[in-house]
Amino acid sequence: MSSKLNVSKSLDTPVYSCVVIHESSETPFRSTMKDVLGKFSNELVCLAFDFTPEAINITWLRDGTSELRDYNTSEPQRGADGRFSIRSHLRLSPIDFLPGVVFTCKVTHASFTKLLNLSRPGKTSSIQPMFSRR
Repeated sequence: MSSKLNVSKSLDTPVYSCVVIHESSETPFRSTMKDVLGKFSNELVCLAFDFTPEAINITWLRDGTSELRDYNTSEPQRGADGRFSIRSHLRLSPIDFLPGVVFTCKVTHASFTKLLNLSRPGKTSSIQPMFSRR
């Protein structure tokens, strides 16, 4: 399960908390963040969705040639319609914030291969490329 919260920049010093309650846990899990609007994300996210069969591979490249290793890819999740989705998070280092650095999210599936080139814009906190097989 996932949840997304859109926040307004009009708040001075916002503090956000996420509380997860599940019947298998005696105590709720709570995570709190503050000053989220003033920070830059240190990762890129590549999301592939609406594909079948389940087998899929995501790799990341820097400047089209260097394969990157510092990423985490989820297991494919089956949706209500029987089709799958998956996401991959690439962790960035300070050198990756330099102008001109281009990242490629490469999604390989039995029915397609897609490449998406990404570069880090100056004032955006994250980039979320998405692929759909539809």
